[in-house]
Amino acid sequence: MKLQDLFDQLESVSFQANMSIFSGFSTFYYALQKDELVQTLVSHLVASPESAREVFKRFFHILRNNPYPGYAHADDVSLAAYLFVLYQVEPSLAHHVISQVIEAESIWWTRRLAQRIQENESAETRMQEVEITLQLSDIRLSFVTDSGACHKLSLIKRTPYSGANVSVPDTRNTAKEIYAKAI
Repeated sequence: MKLQDLFDQLESVSFQANMSIFSGFSTFYYALQKDELVQTLVSHLVASPESAREVFKRFFHILRNNPYPGYAHADDVSLAAYLFVLYQVEPSLAHHVISQVIEAESIWWTRRLAQRIQENESAETRMQEVEITLQLSDIRLSFVTDSGACHKLSLIKRTPYSGANVSVPDTRNTAKEIYAKAI
């Protein structure tokens, strides 16, 4: 299928109506992920990466040509689909789109999708693990954290009788509680 044919179908009243029936963003987002036409455009861009620029241009062409300024954009669903596709195939272009639409009021679905993408990327950044080890005389407390939330805690205490190390994995307790157990 040609790129122009995909544009025509994504901007059709039929596509808009089918995607506009969803009452919440979660169902809309799920429908975008599963929509055959959206997936066809993703496949087209994967096979022909230079077409991503055409989708990018098309997005801004439609965004600027709102027939009813001050009201909901008639092509909000199509704009959201284009943003979704760009993010799947060419995230750098999608980030430029996001920076332009994040505060826009006339494109609810598109703005909400931009916010979701930013939230997901922010969460991924926070998920980078940091290992912290504290050594206090014969007690060593070690835990892995991502932004303060402990995921893997272990306590290694040298026992006075055997000199052996004892490891106590504990994912429910805070570091402070584990330390309290050690002394």
